[in-house]
Amino acid sequence: MFDSILEKPNHIRYFRVFLVLIYQTKSRRAKFNSELVIASRQRYYQSLINTVKEIQAVAEIVREHYGLIPMAVASGGERVVLEATLSNIKLREFFNIIVSIDDVEKGKPEPDIFLFASERLGVAPEDCIVYEDSDGGLEAASRAGMRFIDVRVLWSTQT
Repeated sequence: MFDSILEKPNHIRYFRVFLVLIYQTKSRRAKFNSELVIASRQRYYQSLINTVKEIQAVAEIVREHYGLIPMAVASGGERVVLEATLSNIKLREFFNIIVSIDDVEKGKPEPDIFLFASERLGVAPEDCIVYEDSDGGLEAASRAGMRFIDVRVLWSTQT
């Protein structure tokens, strides 16, 4: 959920680092260490947490509906980064249920994350609304039978 909220130059830099790591590993015929890549990615994202900004329109919906309707965060990010990000933007306290890639076998665009969040909330998928910031997430919401809103249009109008 929060990956695409980071400014684009940071994304580009991360993917360049990731691609260089893969290239260097393959060119040296060394064994690819996925745990090292995951740990590096987590450290990198944690170093950027202070640059993440809330999407104002979505944050307002969360604050206005807190305690009135069940709400969860379902993200393709790792739990440790997700929790830190939510805390940093002061939204962690509004969610009792947080589902991350750590909780499911398949990430987006598979619907697993959203279906698990729906199950934990005790709400039928067709009664859920997903606020999403990626094409894969929008596809996952659709596959889960949930209504969805593409929040990228909301942050592009944010001042």
